[in-house]
Amino acid sequence: PRSDAVFMVPASVWLFDGIFMLIISRSEEARRKGDALFRTLFEQAAIGVAYVESGSGVIRQVNQRFAELVNETVDGLANGTIDQFVNVADLQEREWSGHGRDRDFSVEKQFEQADGSVVWGNLTVSPMSLQGEEPSGWIVIIEEVTQRKLAIDALQDHAQRLEFALEVGQMGTFTVDARTQDVLLSGEHLRLHGYESGHGQPDFEEAMSRVHPEDRPIIQQEMEHARGDRSDIHQQYRVIWPDG
Repeated sequence: PRSDAVFMVPASVWLFDGIFMLIISRSEEARRKGDALFRTLFEQAAIGVAYVESGSGVIRQVNQRFAELVNETVDGLANGTIDQFVNVADLQEREWSGHGRDRDFSVEKQFEQADGSVVWGNLTVSPMSLQGEEPSGWIVIIEEVTQRKLAIDALQDHAQRLEFALEVGQMGTFTVDARTQDVLLSGEHLRLHGYESGHGQPDFEEAMSRVHPEDRPIIQQEMEHARGDRSDIHQQYRVIWPDG
């Protein structure tokens, strides 16, 4: 029994050390895999990502997509500064003046490419720090928004052309939300209904009050039919201006 007891103690110690070392080994392997996964995600991300040193604005890490969007190379950006894309002084002011999301900075910028074309990107800068610590750097992300920007510009251009055509033709638009009854009247529609320049959007009841009382039931009935049948309305009606 005594010899058994003496034998069992080193065996337990040996097993304990073996398990402990195995845990260390597996933890190290997991860390290496995690680092490799992070590096892969960083380098192959569809958005541009850069890590910038706090205070100096020096770019310490940058991925390939970031370099492509700003028409540079990874080596050309490394150890350069973020000043060419965003004002570092603005970032330093935001870094200490807010908390969490309030300190994020976002702006749409255009980046000229080698062939003369322009790429639009949504550039977002967020301070990076451990909880309770001062920011040690910034994460800079660029998401390409060229197609969205072009689509919005096209819609705005179309809206301006439509507004001009309606104004020249002395025609207005009257939009009604079928669920909420919220209305949106074009500038020319407001003018045709006797509203002064700069008047805000009326509600549905006020807008309908400008329609002649004898025509109002007809217009409302036509609108109900159009909503149910998803059909167009072609109806003439009289308008009463404030001066009678």
